[in-house]
Amino acid sequence: MLAHTRAHDAVLRIGGDEYILIFPDVIDMATLDMMAVRLICELEKPIISGVHSCQISESGGITLAIDYTAPAARHLLVDDDAALYAAKRAGCAQHKFFSQLRPKLT
Repeated sequence: MLAHTRAHDAVLRIGGDEYILIFPDVIDMATLDMMAVRLICELEKPIISGVHSCQISESGGITLAIDYTAPAARHLLVDDDAALYAAKRAGCAQHKFFSQLRPKLT
């Protein structure tokens, strides 16, 4: 993941196989979508060791701090977890935006 992020981005392992990636100043959903697809594709490339290979899959949840009046890490993490599990339910190699999970107000 570090090879596919910028020097000022943060890649943090929060436990097991769960990571948080923080992209300062990236607020465009199309850009984040492109970044997520690129990371998923890179992580899914087979890892070859001698005659054996291993392949993993990745699911991701995305929250944007600009969607909150007063963003708090606790709320961002809870909402990101909801987006992550929505992506997992959708199948392998998926990512979901939390903002797209919320019902639209009319």
